[in-house]
Amino acid sequence: MEKRKKSAQSVLPGYTVIMSMKENTVFERLSAELTREERDRLLESVRRGIEEQLAPVSCHEETVPPAIEVQIRTLSFLARMSIFFRQLFTGMSQEDLILRRTLAAMRNQLQKTSVSGVEPRRLLFTEQFALALENLRHSQIAVAPALELVSSRRPELVFRLVAAECPEINRDLIRHTSSSYVEEQEERNERILRSTLTRYVEERLQEVSTENSVRIRRALAQVDQLVALAQFPFSSMISSFSGDPESGGRYCPFDYLAHSLERLASELSRLAEPLEQNALETIVLVACRPENYGTQDLFQAALEASFAVLADSIRALRDFSRQYPLLSLVRVIREDPWWMPQAPEKTGHDWLSIYRSTVGERISAEVLRVSLHRQLREKIRVLEEILEGPLLPFEGLPGDVKSFHTAMILWSFVESFRRNTLTPLRLILNGAEFYKSSNRAQYNDAFNDYEQIPLELQALRNLIVPEGDWGRILHGGEPSGEASGETPEGRPAMIARVEEELLRLATGTRITLETLVNVLGGILYARPGSSYDSIANYGQIGGRRNAELIDEIKQVHAGLQQIGTIISEVDVLEKRARENGILLRASS
Repeated sequence: MEKRKKSAQSVLPGYTVIMSMKENTVFERLSAELTREERDRLLESVRRGIEEQLAPVSCHEETVPPAIEVQIRTLSFLARMSIFFRQLFTGMSQEDLILRRTLAAMRNQLQKTSVSGVEPRRLLFTEQFALALENLRHSQIAVAPALELVSSRRPELVFRLVAAECPEINRDLIRHTSSSYVEEQEERNERILRSTLTRYVEERLQEVSTENSVRIRRALAQVDQLVALAQFPFSSMISSFSGDPESGGRYCPFDYLAHSLERLASELSRLAEPLEQNALETIVLVACRPENYGTQDLFQAALEASFAVLADSIRALRDFSRQYPLLSLVRVIREDPWWMPQAPEKTGHDWLSIYRSTVGERISAEVLRVSLHRQLREKIRVLEEILEGPLLPFEGLPGDVKSFHTAMILWSFVESFRRNTLTPLRLILNGAEFYKSSNRAQYNDAFNDYEQIPLELQALRNLIVPEGDWGRILHGGEPSGEASGETPEGRPAMIARVEEELLRLATGTRITLETLVNVLGGILYARPGSSYDSIANYGQIGGRRNAELIDEIKQVHAGLQQIGTIISEVDVLEKRARENGILLRASS
């Protein structure tokens, strides 16, 4: 068979695998985005403002009255006598009288402090309190979209918090889970390689100090709390007021807001510690991704605008907390001087599991990526030996078609190996005397299909080249498919159509090759009872070239068998890549 001259440069060195696994984009994007120095530089313009907002949001240090038993023990003689006579006249217990006295003292204290919009004696909230709630609502509405976006990007939020608190460990894990590092490993078994890398990650995470872990947890919990406050139902509180806001005469009984104030007091009390600088910096970085802005100046402006809104919301919460002693208000409303907010839900403790999961997804993705790369490279190497030259490009085929390599294999097979098989295969078609008529029919059909393969591939090529009916859509010349008659669905639909056509051609080619291999195998190596038998003129076909023809048929049989197997195996690789969001393609 005629050998095709090998080009000076094989396509093998250019094979790569492009990662587009959506679960892994957080680690993949962030690992290549900001260094610690770049983070500091970007945040320099807002850092002073951030530092000014680190004071606790919940500002009141309200003392809890002594328990009733303690108050009874410390009563003066006159106080005991007063309570004794009140018991006689009212029939109330000593404990109830002390409770009533404690609540009265708390109401008097609220009255003396002249808290705007609160009238303890009338048990009413008035216009000024409604206005304070409206101001608070406006500030939280403004920041809510950004905080909700940050909340929805929790893996990214955790990644950035860890990167800021543990930069050395984070950088090391990025390097040890990168494609280049995985590529360097000699281990080929995916399961063992994943296990080895996961074990290394666990060892490094054990080195995170308790102090760093506490700061990360606290920062994450504070972000969660700011999100919760941004989503707080202030509107329902405001709607509880009666009266005309235009005249400034709105009012609301204490008990109408009892439940909402309990909840608000609880939420604010969870921000009684100084805010973590890392939390506020990370909020603005997650809310404003660099890739969303064309230039660094635009990104910088977005950071500053985002932080200004965040700072306004924190300032509004802090001002409200300073102005209104919510714990005292709730205690008076509930008639429970010892009421305390519910213990906060433990948030932020999931940072380690989230970070571990993100790194684990990175490991799985990179190990799979490298494994597919290695397997593909080996298949291409074997195929190029059979074809005696590098794979040929399929002209017009877009690089983002997922069956890219299948198309190249089919085209290269048609342009090289197949041409050299036509003479011996045609001699069998015209001169073989099959023992079984079924084998003759199978061979005739398979040979006809074999001749059609290049015609169908050429027809597809003519459609997808830039000037073709499909190519004008694929390569950006036309926004719709009106030229070829399909509905104007655009490029994605056309890519899907090309994929469908390639898979059809690959399946048909595999079936054709399999039939030819089976029939040729019967001719060469017939076994008793097999569905495929030899030919009656095995020793005479080809005349004086019989021995040479038989050798050629053996080469064709072996080559078609290997090529059919490789087409199937590459199809499996590309299918696995598709299922995992990975795009395998060749790059020059």
